[in-house]
Amino acid sequence: MNLDLLPNEILLILFAYFNGIDLLHAFYGLNSRFNLLLYNQFQAYYFCFSSLSKRKFDMICQQHLPFICDRIITLTLTDDEDTPEEIDLFFSYILSFKWFTHLPLLDYAPRLQSLSISRNQSLPLQISLFKYRNVSVRYLNLKNYNYQFNEEECLRLNYSPLGVQCEVLFINVKNRESIMILVKNMINLRTLHIKCEDDKYSKHLSLTENVDESHNANTLNKDDLVQWLKDSLASTCLIVTNPDFANSISIWI
Repeated sequence: MNLDLLPNEILLILFAYFNGIDLLHAFYGLNSRFNLLLYNQFQAYYFCFSSLSKRKFDMICQQHLPFICDRIITLTLTDDEDTPEEIDLFFSYILSFKWFTHLPLLDYAPRLQSLSISRNQSLPLQISLFKYRNVSVRYLNLKNYNYQFNEEECLRLNYSPLGVQCEVLFINVKNRESIMILVKNMINLRTLHIKCEDDKYSKHLSLTENVDESHNANTLNKDDLVQWLKDSLASTCLIVTNPDFANSISIWI
C-alpha cells in the first residue's frame, strides 16, 4: 500500500495506533507531508521512555520534543540502571527550550493527562516529585517507583501540585495510616490503587519460612487491612483486593 495515496484524515487515525517513539521512527523524514502531519496536526502522543537507549532518548528530546511536547498525552519516565537520571534529563531538555522558560515545569505539556514515574530502588526519593506542576494530569502512577511513602511524604504529596488535582493514583505506602492520609486529604481523588507494606505484616512474614504459611499470613493480613479500611472509611467507599498481588488494594471513593 502506498501511504502517500491516503488522505490526511486516515493517516492521522493510523498514527494513533503507534506510540510516540515508533511513530516518529517510522514516519518522520519520509517526506515533507508526513513531517507536517506529525509536527502540526497529530494531537495525541504517547511516550514510554523505559529501557530506551540514551542515544534514541537524546535524539527524540533534541530533534522532536520542541515541536510536539504540547501534544503529549501520556508520559512514562524511568530512573533505573538502563536509564539513569532520565527524569531530570527529560525536564532539563524542556527547560532549554527558550520559548517555554516562562511556564511551570510540566505545563510545557499542557495536554498531558497520565504521568507514570519509575525509579531504581537504590536511588533516593526525588524531592522534585513534590514540585512538578501541571494543570492537566489526572492519572498519576507511582507503583513502579520502588519506594514506600511514609505518612509525612503522603501528606506532602496530598498538597503538592500533582496531588491536589490527582483523580487516579497508584502508589506504595509503608503503613495503613498513610492510606487514610491520602483518602481524606486528596480532594479530587476518585480511585486509589495501593500496595501497603504494613509493619506488622512485614515482621510476621519475615519469620515465616513455609510457603503455605506465608501465603496464609498474607491472606490474613490483607483481610485484616480490608476490614480496618471498611471500619475507618465512609460506607460509600468500595474496597477491592487484588488476589494476584500481596497487599494490593483498590479503593473507589
